[in-house]
Order: sequence, then C-alpha cells, then structure tokens
Amino acid sequence: MNRTDFERIELLSLMAWPAFETVDYDGWVLRAARGVSKRSNSVNPMKPSTMPFDKKHAYCAAWFAERDLRLLYRVTALVEPGLEDWVLSQGFERRDRTMVMSRSIEDVADTESRVVLYRTPSERWLDLLLPEGTDAPGRYAVRSLATKWGRLSRFAEIDIDGELAAIGQGSVVDDHVFIFNMNTRLQHRRQGLASEVLAALWGWARGLRATQSVLQVTEANDAGRAFYRGAGYEDMAPYWYLQPVGATRT
Repeated sequence: MNRTDFERIELLSLMAWPAFETVDYDGWVLRAARGVSKRSNSVNPMKPSTMPFDKKHAYCAAWFAERDLRLLYRVTALVEPGLEDWVLSQGFERRDRTMVMSRSIEDVADTESRVVLYRTPSERWLDLLLPEGTDAPGRYAVRSLATKWGRLSRFAEIDIDGELAAIGQGSVVDDHVFIFNMNTRLQHRRQGLASEVLAALWGWARGLRATQSVLQVTEANDAGRAFYRGAGYEDMAPYWYLQPVGATRT
C-alpha cells in the first residue's frame, strides 16, 4: 500500500472513531477524549514537520497536561524519519503494537441472523463492553464518542435466553466500514456469535455502498488475530504507541 492510500485509511479511521477535541499542529493531529481509548487521546503525526521536534513536543506535552492526560504518540507508516528515535530519546518506550486489518465485503452473501442492530448503544451493550465498576462519567464519555457527530453507526446485539451474549459496532465512513468494540460473553464464546455480528454489520454497511471493512487488533491478541484472519481479514499495516517509560498501561 502506498503512502497516499494509507493516509486516506488513517484519515477515515480518525473520522470513524472521533475525539472530543482535535487540533492540527504543524501536521500532527492532537486528539483528546477524556482518556477513553488511546486512539482518541494521542498525538498522530500525519505530515512532515516544518518546526523543530523539541518545540512541537513541548506544545503537545502542555496540551495534554492541561487536560490531565499523559502524552502518547501513535506511530504509523506516516511518521517522518527521525521522529520516533527522537521521542524515544526523551524517555519514551514502545507499547501496544497493533495491526490494522482489512477485507473486501463486496461479495459477502447475506445470511439469516440473530443480530439486532441499533442506532445507539444500550445500557446493557455498555455493560458488556466496559469493565465492571466504570463510573457514570466514563459511561457517558464512551456513549458520546460512539455516537458523536451523527456518524453512520450501528450497534449490534445478540440475545440468548434473555441475556446479551455478543456485541459489536460498525461505523461507515465513505466506502469503508470500521469495526469496533467486538465482545462476546465468556460462556457464549466459540459458538459463532462474533461471526454473526460481523456478517450483520457487513450487510448493513453494504447497503450504504461500503466495499471494504477495516479493524484493529493488538498483536498480542493471538486469538483475536486468528479469528479475524479466519473471517477473511488480512494484515494491512502495524502501528504502536510511544509513552513515557514506566507509565501505567490503560
């Protein structure tokens, strides 16, 4: 994939999972969303710098500190030469290597499904997604991000015997559907529910003329990567984060 095509995927991805605040600072996109997901709370270098790294780094550090967020850099194939090594020299380390995966959905056949798609996430959808004990502000932030800007999104649910068994989210931007927040309750795993959720989201997205599906999975998640490969996804490109040495994971 050439740089122009990858940059388009990156821009669509940022639109699919937005932030509450976004600033473009000399080709670096700063995003903040009250700490909900690293994607929405990090510096995303998109274009070559015209200013010194140290000046831009200081600006970013102050910007995130004002929002009570730690400074994270998201490193993709778009990062300019020398930037990652410079950030590492400032006491940062690599974390959470993640693979962007994609597949065509043009020729996927429609199938009968138990999946129900909603325009907004329900309370029980949030219950299955979020860690137990997530406070009200945290739930509100996740719900707000998931539905921000009236994006074309659907929130999938499979109910088994009155219990929510599996969930997922699809968000269409241009001709791509981005898949997020897939989860199946432990006792219902290995029953094909995640495949049903994917198929339902693909079918809905094709109705909006989407032709490609994109998702992201951490490389440490061997089971998740194997499942998505089995579902027809192929590796597109990796990315990872740079965060201060010793910083607590989120």
